[in-house]
Amino acid sequence: MSIQKRPANRWKEQRGLGDRGGGMNSGIFIVTNQRGKAYIEKRMREEDINNGHAEREILALQQVSSHPYITTMVDHFIDYRRFEASIYLARCTGSSMEELIQRHARNNYQKIAERYIWQWFIQITEALCYWQVSPAQGGLPCKVS
Repeated sequence: MSIQKRPANRWKEQRGLGDRGGGMNSGIFIVTNQRGKAYIEKRMREEDINNGHAEREILALQQVSSHPYITTMVDHFIDYRRFEASIYLARCTGSSMEELIQRHARNNYQKIAERYIWQWFIQITEALCYWQVSPAQGGLPCKVS
């Protein structure tokens, strides 16, 4: 598997998500491809390009993006001369965990049904297991449920 020096597609930034970058990125953005379909762009920090984290994350996503509980990487690039890198991901269509919590807050903090919490836990567990023993590394698929 290789690292691209520039994105394979042309992306147009639509808007940022959040106020600023997080601990492992310099910003998250909604972008669109030439056909107008929305995706997520994660811009990497210069520090993560220099210490190899950006490359390791891309290589890992290339191996596990086929799992249904892991967001699919659709494009990427690292430009070592300009210290720029981005990972482009499929946009999840469901609501975020933050939106779910806010919705429950508006409903007088109504409890989240235990079955949903177990479902999320199992999905996270299966995704983490897949990271450990992905078929790309010769492992068997994980199934918790």
